Amino acid sequence: MSDPILAIENLVIEAGGTRVVDELSLSISPGEVHGLVGESGSGKSLTAASIVGLLPLGPKVTGGEISFSGRSLLAADDDELRLVRGSKIGFVFQDPSSSLNPTKRIWPQVAESPMIHKGIPAKQGRALATDLLGKVGVPSPEMRSGSYPHQLSGGMRQRAAIAAALSSEPRLLIADEPTTALDVTVQAQILDLLDDKVRTHHLAVLLITHDLGVAARLCDSLTILYRGRVLESGPAEAVFGNPQSPYTRMLLSAVPTLDDTASGSETSGDRGLSRVPQVGPTGCRFSARCEFWRDACSADEPTLTIRASGQLARCFATDQEGWV
Repeated sequence: MSDPILAIENLVIEAGGTRVVDELSLSISPGEVHGLVGESGSGKSLTAASIVGLLPLGPKVTGGEISFSGRSLLAADDDELRLVRGSKIGFVFQDPSSSLNPTKRIWPQVAESPMIHKGIPAKQGRALATDLLGKVGVPSPEMRSGSYPHQLSGGMRQRAAIAAALSSEPRLLIADEPTTALDVTVQAQILDLLDDKVRTHHLAVLLITHDLGVAARLCDSLTILYRGRVLESGPAEAVFGNPQSPYTRMLLSAVPTLDDTASGSETSGDRGLSRVPQVGPTGCRFSARCEFWRDACSADEPTLTIRASGQLARCFATDQEGWV
């Protein structure tokens, strides 16, 4: 695999004196899709926003390093970050209202980055926007390109935001729950488009998701995040095929099957996800919800260790103990 285009090392983000992201490390190479997976509030979106300097008011990066193509993004000033955002790093927000200007028509927003950074004229920009809108599944793209955001459905607005993020052919795409607002047919179309960009243009993708079905379809590697702490990471095939963290196992068990849907039954994973975790000063952060709990789990926090199946996991249980 080639050198990473994005490298995050021991990232710490604090809010109100609490580490909401605690020493997170991951790297992504060109042509790789890396999934950052976890429940709401685990720190996924804050991690994504910190990469391009878009953290909301309050949380702050207090440790670690983020580098893009070997250059520190944390040391970059606002002008440097503005040059990187859009032209080299595309960003898809979970809520398209975060990225679309309600006072502007859709096409200049989709084509904004190449018009600014590459100097393409407006006529070519509109043609590019229309083409991209069609590729992401917007019906009647030429007509819709002249609409305002409020004239589009939520799903179409999200598709327009994805088109805008891809318009300048970035080297890295950060996609924060990009298909959450879309129906399954359009979701599949978007995932196929991203997969094509990855394979043909060596696009690197950081996919933020809680949907393991989406992660399984698209990701080459995974980082499983829980309350700001990495509990497991490694090749997607290893993580899905032989999970080494009880939390990963619980997430996988929470994925509904056709039988579950038909019967209306609740999986064991669903029950686990509904519990309220107890926050303790020491020990494993997942211990209050873990069916494999032992005394050591409350006394000390395990370190990330390599497992026989190839991934890293933060758990005192080992793959030789028969629990996996």
